[in-house]
Formats: sequence, C-alpha cells, structure tokens
Amino acid sequence: MLRRSSGLIAALSLGLAMPAGAQQVTPSDSLLRAAIQGIRMPIGATTCGLSGAGGELLAELAGQAQFTIIGEAHGVSDVPRFSGALFCRLVASGYKHLAIEVSPPTAVELNRRAAAANPVAEIQRFGEERFPGAPFYMLREEAELLSKAVGARRGAPGVLWGIDYDVNPEGQLFHRLAALATPASRPSTNRLKVVAESMYTAALAAKNPSRVFAFAGADSLVAAVRRDLRPAKGSEADRLLAVLEQTLRINRLWNDGQGYESNRARSENLRENFLVHYRAASRSGPAPRAMIKLGASHSYRGRSLVNTFDVGSLVPELAAELGRTSVGIMLVGGNGSQDALFDINTFSYAPVPGAYNNVAWLRPFYALADSSAWTLFDLRRLRPPLTQGRLGTVAAGAQQAIFGFDFLVVLGGSKPSEPLPLKRPAWGAVPAGR
Repeated sequence: MLRRSSGLIAALSLGLAMPAGAQQVTPSDSLLRAAIQGIRMPIGATTCGLSGAGGELLAELAGQAQFTIIGEAHGVSDVPRFSGALFCRLVASGYKHLAIEVSPPTAVELNRRAAAANPVAEIQRFGEERFPGAPFYMLREEAELLSKAVGARRGAPGVLWGIDYDVNPEGQLFHRLAALATPASRPSTNRLKVVAESMYTAALAAKNPSRVFAFAGADSLVAAVRRDLRPAKGSEADRLLAVLEQTLRINRLWNDGQGYESNRARSENLRENFLVHYRAASRSGPAPRAMIKLGASHSYRGRSLVNTFDVGSLVPELAAELGRTSVGIMLVGGNGSQDALFDINTFSYAPVPGAYNNVAWLRPFYALADSSAWTLFDLRRLRPPLTQGRLGTVAAGAQQAIFGFDFLVVLGGSKPSEPLPLKRPAWGAVPAGR
C-alpha cells in the first residue's frame, strides 16, 4: 500500500485517500450505536466461499448481481483472502472476470503467470523479470488471490481485466514494446527502456518516487517510438503506447499542481478501460459478470473521496441498464491493525499502522466489531433511519460510506500483507541527453 504524501506519486494513492469526515468528532449518539449493533453479523472464509450469516447473505446477493465491487484498504492480508474466497464462489454463479488496479497489458501477463503450475512462484518471477512488477500484486497474498481467481476459471485467458494506467512501465510495457520493435524503431525503443530504468535507479538513490518515468518521463521519448514503429490503430503496440501516453498525461497534471484534474483523468481512464473490457466480452456472448477490486476511493457509489465519479459509480448504472443489480463492499483492516505500506526510502513494502485506524467515522463500527474475527455490517439497513433523521448526529464520512457501499466488513485480526522477495536488476545511470 502506498499513501499519498506531500510531493509523492499519486499513482497508487487514490484508493487510499483519507475518508471524508476523518477529522470529525466520533458520533456518540446512542441511536446510531444501537442501529449499528442491529446490522452486524459474523462472516468468514472457506476454501471457495464465505461462511457465517454474513457470508451467506453476501453470497446470495452477489450471486444474483451482475457486478460485485470491492473497495479495499490496500496492504491488508485478509483483503485478498476475502476477495479470493468470494470470487471462487461467484464463479459457480456465472462470474467470469476480476477487474484489478493494474494496466491492461500487465493484467494479460499476470493472467498467464497465474495459470502456471506454480502460480505464486511464477508471479514472483514476473516481478524480477519485469522489475518492479505490478503494484500490490507483488505481495504474497495478492499473488495468491490471482492464482485462486484464474484457477477457479481453470486457467482461462482473459479472467483478469486490467483497468488502470501503469505506474511501473519499466516492467511489462517496455518488455513488450521491445519484443514488438522493428529495425526502424529499435533504437528509439531501446532508448526509452534505458532512460526509464536509469530514472528508476536515480529515484531510488534520491528516495523520491516522483522521479520515476511514469511521473517525470519525457513525452518525446514515447512519441519517437510511435513515429518509428508506426503501429496500426488498435494493435498491441498501439495500445501499449496509449497506456504510456495516458499515464504521463495523468501524472503531469498532478506534478503541475492540478490534483483534481489528475484524479478526474485517472477516474475517467479507469471507467473507460472497464468499458473496453466489458464491450469486448459482450461481443462474444451475454453481458459479462465481473467482480471489481480497487482501492476504496475508486469504489464509492456516487462522489468519490477525491470528488470524482469513478468505477464505483459506473458499475451500478451499467447493471441497472441491464435490469440487474450490483453489490458494493468496503473492506478495512481491524482496529489497531497494520498494513503493508510502500516505503519511499527503500522502494519496498513495510508494516505500518493501518490506514483506517484513526478514522473517526469508523469508531462506532470498530467498537462493535469482533477484534479477532471478521464482522459484516449491512449498511443498506441504515439508509432509511438516516434519511429520516432517526440516528442522531452522523459524521459525513459515515454518511458517504452508508450510501456509497452496501456492506462494510471489518477484518478483525488482520495482518499486513507479506512482500514477495524480488531481486533488483543492476540498472545504470541516466544516459546523457535524455
């Protein structure tokens, strides 16, 4: 998990922005607490499904829905465990796809690796061969989730839908561009790769991830590859270059101090990539059913935590157009737990206090959650009394969550995810005249 800090990269942080109302006083009204107590139920995971009263309810509703969207706290070991168990169960109900927070080309390669005989080892090998790999999925439990999801579909291609931009183009994108290079484009393609790798090395030495290519790369290097390669519209090379161009555009806005515009552009990119996958799958059969797993801010129904309308708003409307439903689930670690945070000093993951530990609006939920097991709260049942003013004072963040998600699951007893050990390549210095 990587949290946004002053001057740091926005790429992985939109799902981690501190929830609205985090600075407000904890609601103490007994009416709210009594209502929360009445909507909680135990939930657990099995090898291929969920257990307990909460698990049975979720399995039934999600199994009937067109889409299920999970808004997560990143770096929590039980999040992929929950997600994998639920997806495995939903495959039996007709789900075929898992949309995740990586770029489309990276998802294709992760899908291939997850179908291998030893998928976690193969995903770890991907992280070394295509260093630095893919955000979040270089954590062991996340790699195990990909293995479970693709395995539930018997190793089929196209299970994983990548719907984000690419904060680590040094990995899969540049590898594929090099493989697709023609004699005319090989010099510019090689230069792009060498410059990006050297920028990563310099960023690591400076302990400043804003210097990596995805944030500080020159458009001219990508333009030179497009000019020399001359890819056909819609070809793999064209799509790879489009991901790079979109990544640089979104992050340039952030670097220029246009945070809202950057967040909005990323939200639009996530939505459009989801629709590209959805439309492609629809052409070869019935409307596809998918589970979506993203950072919490991307997953809110309605206005997100950064005031955009993200995938969490798209999915319910798309389901409604089909005459179907969607289910939204927010997952947070237990109170006082730790997450795996991306450490900018080492460019690796380390355990830190959980992102939601001190969020004021969550305190009444934490107070009534099991500290050593999972607890589900059916937020739908709070909407009528909240709308009618029968819950007393309710923090703005709680109100946004109650209407933005259908369920909240507090993962009591959760631990930080475990990083896969990756050997770093020996990349050189930035070449002159980059």
